[in-house]
Amino acid sequence: MPTKQAAATLTTVPINPHSDGDASKWPAASSTFSAIHPEIYLIKLADMWMQDRGEAEKGKKYILDQLPAGFKVYDRPRTNQIVRDKYLFGHPRGKVFDSPAKFYPHFKYLMEDDEPTASDCACQGCKGGGQQRDWSHARANKKHKRVEAGKALDLLLPKDSEGSPKIFENLVRKLAKQLHLDEPITEPSSMDWRVNRELVPPLINETAQQRSFIPRKGELVLFCRDLEGSLDFDAGTQQYQIYDDKQRRFTGVPLWEAGVITQVAEELVRLEDLTKTSSKKTAVNLHCFRVECFPDPNSDDKGFSKQYKYVPMHAIRPFSLWEEFLNRIPRERWHPTINHAMLIASSITLIERYRFKGHWPEATVHCKGAWLGFELILVGDAIRILPDEEDPTVTCALVVEDIKLCLVGLGSKETLRAKIRFVGRAYTTKESHAFTERPIRDDEVEAFFPSGMSRHKWWRAHNHAKAFEVSMDRVMGRCFEADALYLWLGEQPVIDYGLKGTKWARIHSAKNFRRVDKEQRWYWAENRVEQLDLDSINGIDVGHADRTRHPSMWRRMLQIMDSGDSEDMPISGKGKSPERPDGEQQPLNTLRATSDAEKDTAESSSDGEAKQRWEATIRSTYYDPEAEAETEDTIQRMIDGQILAAKSQDSYGGGDSEEDELDERASKRPRLYDTSPIVID
Repeated sequence: MPTKQAAATLTTVPINPHSDGDASKWPAASSTFSAIHPEIYLIKLADMWMQDRGEAEKGKKYILDQLPAGFKVYDRPRTNQIVRDKYLFGHPRGKVFDSPAKFYPHFKYLMEDDEPTASDCACQGCKGGGQQRDWSHARANKKHKRVEAGKALDLLLPKDSEGSPKIFENLVRKLAKQLHLDEPITEPSSMDWRVNRELVPPLINETAQQRSFIPRKGELVLFCRDLEGSLDFDAGTQQYQIYDDKQRRFTGVPLWEAGVITQVAEELVRLEDLTKTSSKKTAVNLHCFRVECFPDPNSDDKGFSKQYKYVPMHAIRPFSLWEEFLNRIPRERWHPTINHAMLIASSITLIERYRFKGHWPEATVHCKGAWLGFELILVGDAIRILPDEEDPTVTCALVVEDIKLCLVGLGSKETLRAKIRFVGRAYTTKESHAFTERPIRDDEVEAFFPSGMSRHKWWRAHNHAKAFEVSMDRVMGRCFEADALYLWLGEQPVIDYGLKGTKWARIHSAKNFRRVDKEQRWYWAENRVEQLDLDSINGIDVGHADRTRHPSMWRRMLQIMDSGDSEDMPISGKGKSPERPDGEQQPLNTLRATSDAEKDTAESSSDGEAKQRWEATIRSTYYDPEAEAETEDTIQRMIDGQILAAKSQDSYGGGDSEEDELDERASKRPRLYDTSPIVID
């Protein structure tokens, strides 16, 4: 609580009685959170509110008389047990705020609306529930429909809550002005995007060249923690059970869990690895996959993420096969992570958004991949298409050549619609559905088609002079190699495996996942971490749990890096360039080169004077008085010579490249997107 002396210098500001706080959203008594006095929230909220009302007097400090009813501040220790982070609980939708600034939009709408509704609030917890109020500044020209289009788009597409420019809104505004637009998507002011330029494109290309049955980083899978023996189908019980080769009998069903692939095997994975552990001489972290148990995306408790296991390939199955491997196992005997994984079946994230094309009032964003529920789908993959209601089997596959987000009706928010399409050439395993009489030769499939189509018999399903499009609702998942399916299921390979389980999981997800839009029946996320609602990956905090993220500081760093030939510009609002230790003003266009030189000198200096100059340069440039405690570790790492890089929120985080070439195999196919495509909704 404030001291008597401090309280005497604070002017109390009474709040309005309106509140939507919900005490049921507070942490459980058994959690690591401890209730604390909300002094910092009371002071900072009061100051911001008085400033907004124009009633703040110079030299005066303010404090609220209380928080709105139902809201409460807690703290918990970091792993070092020294620093304690403060959080505010009580938002009716469960949103947890980690700073007064983030809670202020919700506080302000409670104070200013006599009959508040969630649709009026612009805070992070409420803004998904309808039209948002823009608290930052008033829109003067609301009559212009093209300006309204940018605001309407902001309601449909994911927002950047860290203050980075809203790239899609800016592109739509540019399209509204020019009427025609075709340009690469770049985000030079985003540290995540710039770091990912060197990491993500090679990773995507490498992943696309792997065989389809190999789990990909970030995918959800079924796994057995300790599998002794082999898995085989027991005709007597109609289940996949563990078979003991020594005893020559089935010993029971394994305990399946659901987990996220956080590290892939370094060694080459072969088909024989699907049924047994071959003689591996390397460490388990090189020939096994690191799998972390999947926590409940409907809960703030992410304790399951701390449970991980290095699992061999023969103890892993695609999660899309859950219905086959959990057959006849009562649901009450399922591991909790299975139910957790079901919830994200109706979710999607677009990745590597690389080009924006538009003719007003329509536009298309071209992408190189998508996280669809459990799996990662990339350009060049073969995906299975869900059948029509009257056809009970899966017979059609699409070789993906493009993934696009289509925006139509950009004239106003009433007409705006967004849809995701997978584009390519379609093939069928059913001769009666074929466009041509002659099937594709097996050697041609092996040589020129995605690996997932191997050992299946294929016919062209349409005239390949035109592209074939399907909506995301009709995409079932990747095609897996026939040999892999035989080793997993022991049956004559077909491509309708997992059909019943996929349909059931999506219906279950649409009804029960708290983030799913009930009208669209899907949850569209910005990145994989947000899609899975994870707090940590490989023991490292990510997403909203990452306390080391400082986007505003990173943007200032990027400005310095990009100002090689520019004039001096202020840093951290100081209005002048950083000072040299001798008191002279140092132009920013020489800061980077000078710092590198001083750093080299510091490393070789024995008296430490150069090191002190290097430290002074770093601190004067990157010191952020608004986040002193949190930036100290970051600054110290830079002083020690480490390169500061933005931690990616997603192994395949949302990023975009100016290069729109597909991988070598896919780029050889004709790309006829300007023709009238065959669209399947």
